[in-house]
Amino acid sequence: MTTVTPSTSADGTPVAEVELVPGRLPDLADLVGQARAQNAAVLWAYTPDDLEQHGFAETPGFVRLEGSPSFDEVPDDDEQVVVLADEDEVRTLRRACFVGRFGHKMPSASRPAIRSDHVHLGLRLAGQTVGTCRVEPAHRYVDAPGVLPEHRTPRRYVRLLRAAAELLGDGPITVEGWGEPAEIVASYARTGLRVVAHVPGWQRGL
Repeated sequence: MTTVTPSTSADGTPVAEVELVPGRLPDLADLVGQARAQNAAVLWAYTPDDLEQHGFAETPGFVRLEGSPSFDEVPDDDEQVVVLADEDEVRTLRRACFVGRFGHKMPSASRPAIRSDHVHLGLRLAGQTVGTCRVEPAHRYVDAPGVLPEHRTPRRYVRLLRAAAELLGDGPITVEGWGEPAEIVASYARTGLRVVAHVPGWQRGL
C-alpha cells in the first residue's frame, strides 16, 4: 500500500506527500481521498510518470548534483557568509528561505535546529541574513541553499554554494535540492556540477 504522509509546507499549508514507484501508478483517487482525510490542502507526489491527466500540475521536484565545482567568476559584492549558531535564527531561516518551494516543510519546533555534525551558513546583506545553506562536512554533502523570496537571484544561490564548497575544501561534493527552479539548477551546472538524479514533482489542490 502506498503511504500518504501528512505534513506542513514551509509557508504553513497543510500538505500530504507521497513517493510513487515509476511505471506502477496506484489508485490516485484513493491517494487523494487519504490526503483529504488528513485535512491536507495540497497533495505532493514524486514520480517520473506523467500525472497531468489525473489533475496534477508538474513542478520542480528532487535533484541531486555531484562534481568538483569551480567558482572563479562568482563575485562577493557586498554580501558576507557567516556560520549561524542561534537555533531560533536557523529554524526561522529554514522556513522563510524555502517558502514557495515544493517539497520544503515547516521545521520541527521540537527537534534541535542545529546538529553537531552539521554547519549552517548564512548569507548576510546590509546586516540582514537573506539566505542559508546546510552542510554535512563528514559526507561532503550540501543541502541546496535557500534565499528569502525578495532576494532570490541565481547568483546569491551560487554564492552560498561557493561558501559551502570552500568549507568542504577541494574535491567532489554532493548537492541535493527540492523544488529548485531550472535557472538555479543551470547556475549550479555552470560551476561544473552535473545532475545525476532527478525526480519530477507533481502537486494537486484538494
